Amino acid sequence: MFFCFNNKISKEQSEEIQISPFLNVTLFGLSVFETLRTYHQQIFELNHHLDRLFKSLDILEITLNFSNNLNLRSEILARISELLVLNKKVYPDENFRIKIFVCQDFYWIKFTKLINPNPKIYQEGVLVAEDYHERIFPNAKYPNPAYPIFMNKVKKLNVFEILFFDKNDFVLEGNISNIFMIKNKIVYTPRKNILEGVTRSRVLLAIKQLKIEVKEQEISRDFLQSADEIFITNTTKELVPVRQWKNWQNNNFSITHEIHQKFRENLEKI
Repeated sequence: MFFCFNNKISKEQSEEIQISPFLNVTLFGLSVFETLRTYHQQIFELNHHLDRLFKSLDILEITLNFSNNLNLRSEILARISELLVLNKKVYPDENFRIKIFVCQDFYWIKFTKLINPNPKIYQEGVLVAEDYHERIFPNAKYPNPAYPIFMNKVKKLNVFEILFFDKNDFVLEGNISNIFMIKNKIVYTPRKNILEGVTRSRVLLAIKQLKIEVKEQEISRDFLQSADEIFITNTTKELVPVRQWKNWQNNNFSITHEIHQKFRENLEKI
């Protein structure tokens, strides 16, 4: 794979570029990132992701020592286009996962092969757990030092995701996802104090195209427990139905599947 560090493109294994695996934690509050993907080797919602990246820089008041926002955006767009061409030549049949990382003194762009989820999760649903956690800057996408803690909890409990609740017992988002519930054929999703995901926005569009009523509002624990269906959304996994959360269980994902089908139909237009 080809890789970019501060406007310089090279092979990922080059000794000239060494990125510490602990960088995300050590630069907490001083860095932002975006995770993108391709469909049919075309980048999904690139400008939407970049809008959020630079919004995150503004929210965290990160001053770039090597560029200004306008020039950096143009530079990142150009390097991503070059990297896409180079990596498509090496892997002409693969889709890619793309990570953009920006901090005060440098940025990097990394392409990896996209690993498709096990198709069983869409048919059988997944198990999720919960915890109390509120990110300090919910509208920004930045390295969360609590992220590895919750990923360890995912592994320990053998679940797919951790749902976050605030101190008032309202559900917010997942560790790596947004949350939706369906009750009486109406879709509900939190809006306050969450990261408004790029996939989430395309799911909302699909719901409206299906003429299904959708309400963005606070969702209490009791209301979530009354749901007919629950699903979560994520860049690389799209829409994933929930089979079990604590004592709540469900194996009928009919509306979730209908929304997912419309979401994928829209992808064919990319």
